Amino acid sequence: MIRILTCIKQAFWTFICAVRDQLAAIRREYIVEQYVRSGAVFGEALSYLYMGECVGFHGMKVRWAKLERLYAELGYRTIPVEDFLEYAGYGKALDHLIRVKRTDGEEAKLHAVTFQLRYEEGILPELDIPHQGEPSKRTCQDDRKIGKNKNCDGNKCGPPAPPKGPPLDPPPK
Repeated sequence: MIRILTCIKQAFWTFICAVRDQLAAIRREYIVEQYVRSGAVFGEALSYLYMGECVGFHGMKVRWAKLERLYAELGYRTIPVEDFLEYAGYGKALDHLIRVKRTDGEEAKLHAVTFQLRYEEGILPELDIPHQGEPSKRTCQDDRKIGKNKNCDGNKCGPPAPPKGPPLDPPPK
């Protein structure tokens, strides 16, 4: 009787370990799939950014950054934003970049952080689209950096500078 119970116990733990391994594999595949999908969505938004404002750009960037961190925690090399841009915007294949393991001692490179630091200044006006009910976070200092508002004094913003040149209508006499 004890022998039977021991066999049942061993079979039960073998089954539990197999289920745990299967769930870990499903989670890993889900993270990889969602990382590639969110990178593609972000890359597509970048490919259209030259045309003007992009609603939800910040949310796309945050989702991609979160999934990139999870993808890197799995031990894979992350995919540069330029490759996602070419994949989503222009159809370049990514198959050779997905699920590439990092070598021993290789640090994870988080491209979302690099993107934040290097490119946000250049596309500041496009990023300033508040979501419904959310106030804009851009200040007059930001406008001054991109040349939109020259009358900025600290945190107070004056009206934009008047256009140079003669007025369109002559003043009344």
